[in-house]
Amino acid sequence: MRVDVKAEIELPSLPNFFRLSDGQAIPISALPEAELRRIGRAWTEELVRRAITREAESAADAKVS
Repeated sequence: MRVDVKAEIELPSLPNFFRLSDGQAIPISALPEAELRRIGRAWTEELVRRAITREAESAADAKVS
């Protein structure tokens, strides 16, 4: 059984910096708006991908149980 609900959520805390691949940190204020928007789009795509993956894993676990 599935129940749909409407809920307000709190967004996760926003970062003050990003960690670079070499381990250094760069403050978000050092990035231009276009880059911040690009990072935001990439983050959104990862968020959706993870949700889909987790849903598939939960469905697979339910079949096994």
